[in-house]
Amino acid sequence: MLLDARKVPTGTTVTGDVCVVGAGPAGLTLARDLARAGLRIVMLSSGGLSADRWSQSLNHGSVSGLPHYPLKSTHIRALRGTSNAWGGGWVQSARLSPLDFTHRHWVPCSGWPISYESLAPYYERAQLTMGLGSEPQDGDYWAEKLGWSLCPVDRSIFSTVVFRNSSMSFVDEALDAALRSSQISLYSHANVVELRSQRSAEVTAARVQTRDGGTFHVEGAVFVLAGGAVQNARLLLASGEANAGGLGNEADVVGRYFMEHPNLDHGALHWEGSLAPSPLWASPFRLKGIPMKPVLELTPDYQEEHELLNFSLYFRPVTTYRRKLASLAGFRTPAAARYGLHVRFEMAPSPASRITLGPHRDRLGMRKPHVHAEMGALEHRTLQHVSDAVTKELVDRKIGRIDVAPLRGRAWEARVSYQHHLLGGTRMHADPRLGVVDSNCRVHTLRNLYISGSSVFPTGGHANPTLTIVAMAHRLAEHLAANDRVHGAGN
Repeated sequence: MLLDARKVPTGTTVTGDVCVVGAGPAGLTLARDLARAGLRIVMLSSGGLSADRWSQSLNHGSVSGLPHYPLKSTHIRALRGTSNAWGGGWVQSARLSPLDFTHRHWVPCSGWPISYESLAPYYERAQLTMGLGSEPQDGDYWAEKLGWSLCPVDRSIFSTVVFRNSSMSFVDEALDAALRSSQISLYSHANVVELRSQRSAEVTAARVQTRDGGTFHVEGAVFVLAGGAVQNARLLLASGEANAGGLGNEADVVGRYFMEHPNLDHGALHWEGSLAPSPLWASPFRLKGIPMKPVLELTPDYQEEHELLNFSLYFRPVTTYRRKLASLAGFRTPAAARYGLHVRFEMAPSPASRITLGPHRDRLGMRKPHVHAEMGALEHRTLQHVSDAVTKELVDRKIGRIDVAPLRGRAWEARVSYQHHLLGGTRMHADPRLGVVDSNCRVHTLRNLYISGSSVFPTGGHANPTLTIVAMAHRLAEHLAANDRVHGAGN
């Protein structure tokens, strides 16, 4: 059921079993699962059916550290959330690597408090939710299925993973289910500006404000933040009634360990051998109209042996547009080059990369966010090492040669772009001194506040986060549905 928050009388109190803040893939997946379990859900979306300039202005903030993009373009305040910005209505989908969940001694602050194996059943559910079916992403499976060859590189260094694209229709279906459900009250234009907590161990209400100055409160047994990495951390930091540093921030961890997926066009590939490239190693392709993208990733053993971050690369056709980008980045793409080398790598989690509140306020009176992000020697060494490794592989196997851009000093960082994959800020960790939420995504110091989405990721791997976000939302919904205290609060 869709309701307009602007029409709710000031002073009203709305109640439900669970209050979900955010109506993107995480929030919508969670709400649909909880409604099926018989719970009454109040969903709060900052925008309406489509993005508008006024609502988007609430994203404005500042950045420092790495060259970045304006925060206003990283989050869409509308029903369906930032999925509205997915290119062509598709989202690339792949699981994180099992290694991403482990503690790696060479990656500071790495490790999840849950295992890949424990998340695997929810990955399977998420693949079905997103219309991906049950087929694996392993390159060997697709090579056998399609009869195509994999890239003939050393398989002790590189393995092939096939990213499959999910249509945005799965988000539309979840939104449609919310609009039709009598169990879900979905409020548009509902900006949550504060979480009230008179008792420090429990959230009592969410304060909602509309653009015309109206206010009301939402009460429930459980509250779930599903507003994206920056906005989740921002709301916790802004809710300082019980703790001057913000809710859940007794250990000063809220906002820390912010991450992204750095990527760049790194060079030009010249074919010199007679081997014809297969679609499974040379460029994205379509299968029954669905975009597929094979990538080469570092094997876990090779990452551990050389103490590298997770990393992926693929070859894509060189276009006039990409030649211009390469020129602007400081290197030439020869006219004879048919493919460019594109790389994406993991950003090491660091407490110095963080989301804080800046001095300026938005139109609702909330302090605007400030994001500071840093990369260090580990990212640079990983990029340099893999660049050398792939260059050697192609030459040794007489496939071709690569002209790569120089990686001198820190100048390479100016060439990096980002995926708009905002990760971290409310990270998951078993120790409340090192994380904001526990293994069930509950804020350590609050009995009834949970967080859903990529802000809980302790590390980010190289894969697009949406499949993991949906898997984690299914997992959280199952946990909440089994929680006796959740039932009956809104009745």
